[in-house]
Order: sequence, then C-alpha cells, then structure tokens
Amino acid sequence: MMMNVLIVDDEPKLREGLKSIVSWHELGYQVVDTAANGSEALEKHRLYSPDLMLIDIRMPGMDGLQLIEAIRAKDSDIHLLILSGYADFDYAKQAIATEWTDIC
Repeated sequence: MMMNVLIVDDEPKLREGLKSIVSWHELGYQVVDTAANGSEALEKHRLYSPDLMLIDIRMPGMDGLQLIEAIRAKDSDIHLLILSGYADFDYAKQAIATEWTDIC
C-alpha cells in the first residue's frame, strides 16, 4: 500500500524538485499534491489525508511551525518532516523540542 505525501514549500522550484527528484514510488510513497503556503496545505490535508507531509519551516503568512501545530491538532498520526536551511536551524530546534513534532 502506497503512503500519500504532501509537499509544502513556498518556492515552486523546490516543490517541483522534491516531487520529481525522489523516486517516491520505489520507496512506497506517492505525492498526492503540493502546497505553496500553510493555508493551502491545511486545505489539501483535509482533502487528501496524507500519511506524510514535508513542510518548509519558513513561509510567508503561516510558517511551518504554525502549520505543524494546526495539523497536529487535527491529525495525531501523520508524520511530519521539516525542511530547513542552515540559517533556520535554531528555529527548527524549537519544533524538535516540542511534543507535537516527530523526529525523522
């Protein structure tokens, strides 16, 4: 059974790169869609009920940590993978330190 993946990043090239560069099907996953921001991701989470979300930590509007908190309030079983650049490492540590984030 394939696990459904939703990719969330505000940069179109990164979304498409992550979608196409990884051999998702060979790994047992299928990318059901992508989202450009937190609000869109919440809507697509509702539509697709993904098993895994890859989430950019820095996005305009609702950032990745806020999105994770909103998703966790609705779905405690989902796996979340935080995408972060080196400059965002301290910010990412906040997410890892909280109980609502999986360490992948």
